[in-house]
Amino acid sequence: QGNIEHALALSEEMLAIDPSNEHALANKDYFEYILQNRTLIEPQAIKDFDSPNDSDSTSTTVKSLPSQNDLINKKNYKVNNQRSGHDLEKQETFEKLCRDTNTKLDPHRASKLVCRYRHNNHPYLLWKPIKEEQLFDKPEIFLYHDIIHNADIDEIKSLATPRLQRAVVVTDAEPTKLVPADYRISKSTWLNDEDSPAVARLSRLISATTTLSMETAEPLQIGNYGIGGHYDVHVDFSSNPDDELWENDGKADKCNRIATWLTYLNDVEQGGATVFPEIGARVAPEKGSAIFWYNLYTSGAGDYRTRHAGCPVLIGNKWVANKWIHERGQEFRRRCSLDPMI
Repeated sequence: QGNIEHALALSEEMLAIDPSNEHALANKDYFEYILQNRTLIEPQAIKDFDSPNDSDSTSTTVKSLPSQNDLINKKNYKVNNQRSGHDLEKQETFEKLCRDTNTKLDPHRASKLVCRYRHNNHPYLLWKPIKEEQLFDKPEIFLYHDIIHNADIDEIKSLATPRLQRAVVVTDAEPTKLVPADYRISKSTWLNDEDSPAVARLSRLISATTTLSMETAEPLQIGNYGIGGHYDVHVDFSSNPDDELWENDGKADKCNRIATWLTYLNDVEQGGATVFPEIGARVAPEKGSAIFWYNLYTSGAGDYRTRHAGCPVLIGNKWVANKWIHERGQEFRRRCSLDPMI
């Protein structure tokens, strides 16, 4: 799925510097082998490997890629090397956001964003209001600073570590099953409020800050991403009422995920940002901070502007705590609307 030609070119550059480098030699042989043996069906062969001198360019048979020498000698041979099976435009936007550390909102829109101390007249917050930063306006995405102490972070991580297992997801093919997926490379586990006072404190803080009920919220999901760990672009809500995330003890009384609260439990040396490709937003992990957004419009329809992804961790590792809040119990806290776009 990667850019094999570019990988080969980099290997050759390395060999120009160090001709005896064993890894570069092995990589060069491997990439040349892929190029010489990869095959494409006819429509893709015509599109991606266009050679005006190729007499078989209209053939309906399967065509093999040319050898590396052919690619070098045929100057009019064009290789686009598109990654099949991907929405390339969105994938490239995702990758660009992961690389770009200077993503900024339009100045006119940014001028309307605010920072404030939030307490909601809640006794839990009156003595120490939460530091709230509005990161984006449409949809609204909020960043909360210093919302959890180091001691609670250490307690949550130590409790979660022995329970971590390969993360699983719900798929359209199997909406009632949780299965591993190559687009989410991480380990995770679930913690209930009863498991630790630190978990219970975080749940109370989330409720006080968002004014939402935690009665039908999911347990706290702890995620750990090692080097290369990532989560491709996805939404947190579901359009399929058969999904397990709608259920509570086997009964479909939780409804959909109305909102997401994501807490960062450590600083990441490089990589690991949370990005929103639909709106061009990027949030770098900051230990003790959290981001919050609504997944649904007030009509209950899914807000696809909230598509987001976890960028690959390049150096170090990444710890997060997810709290997914459900619709049930929020009827008088976030009132419904008949307008599908509010």
